[in-house]
Amino acid sequence: MQGLGKAIRLNRLLKGRAHKALVVAFDHGGTLGPIPGTLDPQSQIRRFVEAGVDGVLLNPGLLRYC
Repeated sequence: MQGLGKAIRLNRLLKGRAHKALVVAFDHGGTLGPIPGTLDPQSQIRRFVEAGVDGVLLNPGLLRYC
């Protein structure tokens, strides 16, 4: 029964999406410094939302900023 809870939570998250999701990792600018495309994070995150991504991975500082 190991992993049953994980499977249940994943099914809840991915229900109705053919068990697929698109999550964009947008936390690299905090560790790697400025990268082209990360200089204006608010507009970039807005583009992700408008494109309909399922999730965006952010670091805590960027989450507070946006």
